[in-house]
Amino acid sequence: MRALRTGVIVLAVTLAVYAVVDLGFGLFQRYENHLFPPDPNLVPGHRGEPYATSQFIVEGLELGGIMTIPGTNLLEPQEVHGRYYNVDPLPPTGLNYRRTLNPAADNRPAVTVLFIGGSNVYGAEVPDDMTIPSQLSLRLNELDPAHRYEVINAGVTGADSALEKGRLAYELAHGGKPDIVLVMDGGLDVMEGIYLGMPRRPQAAGRSQPVEWFYRYVPLNIYRALRAWGAAHAVEMGLKHPPAQLQDPARLKRLTDATMAYYLDNQKGLAELAKGAGSRFISTLEPNRYASDFKAKTEDLTYVDRGMAAHMPGLKESLPGFLKTLSADHAALAGSGIETLDLSAVFQDKTGNIFTTSPGHFNGTGSRIVAERIAEAILHPQAASQP
Repeated sequence: MRALRTGVIVLAVTLAVYAVVDLGFGLFQRYENHLFPPDPNLVPGHRGEPYATSQFIVEGLELGGIMTIPGTNLLEPQEVHGRYYNVDPLPPTGLNYRRTLNPAADNRPAVTVLFIGGSNVYGAEVPDDMTIPSQLSLRLNELDPAHRYEVINAGVTGADSALEKGRLAYELAHGGKPDIVLVMDGGLDVMEGIYLGMPRRPQAAGRSQPVEWFYRYVPLNIYRALRAWGAAHAVEMGLKHPPAQLQDPARLKRLTDATMAYYLDNQKGLAELAKGAGSRFISTLEPNRYASDFKAKTEDLTYVDRGMAAHMPGLKESLPGFLKTLSADHAALAGSGIETLDLSAVFQDKTGNIFTTSPGHFNGTGSRIVAERIAEAILHPQAASQP
């Protein structure tokens, strides 16, 4: 009994020391970020955007992590309240959602749009008012003053089409009643399935409640810093190489076929769930730097190319072909009665900097362009199947 008590005391003291050290490390990082804030002008896609201040970049660096919804493999962002980023729990599900700027309730008939997707829908590169859901709400309410549109941002960084299908099922099972279900994705499925070689990747069964509490409430500042350092070190040392399948045509074709089939199955599953709930469904391919050629060779294109070459070697050379296949297969969904909108090359005529930290992330100007196209597709269904 004494040995057990001693063990418990040692464990408690160890955890307490760890928590103090980790929190102290986190406070030092915050102090360092505020004392020497990153310069947003170093990223061409941020340059000139009115919100892109050092304070905005620092707040983005200090966002909470991505959690799983207890008992599931589904993702949600941590609740956060800041100047540029806000994530709030909302009824009826009680899940956390990136804040969307919607009009106040009035006497107009309400139309609820549930917007599901990954980091582009969440809006990792922009403040609350410049996310695609916020810009979509603004545009819909401008174009159709007879209705009041409320857009719900259910985007979560790291969600692929399988997790998005699960998220819609969860929303509907927990009281969600959207009039329109909108999903925007594609890029992450291609990266996981073909570049990483994991099509139909088995999703985690879900964390147990104690493990989920650990991830939600135990400070992990040192762990996250070590991961970031390891990734940066691998780039500096030239330790990253193209995956072997990029040089194996037969395996590459198998991975491509499996990835496309899985993606299309998930889109059809999303459509069936929406149909069962009486909701309209639109499947949208998200923009990508490698989905087209660009008439103007702007600085953001070169910036993204350098980052891709360093962090994911071989992908920028292969991605145009993968995305071409994805666009063709996605368009075929219309034959199943599914509304589609291909925005993968929506920026091809751009003359300024739009892309930021990856081939699929973009700034507030990009969000506005995407939102305008989606609003037109919602209000004019005949346009939804056009690229």
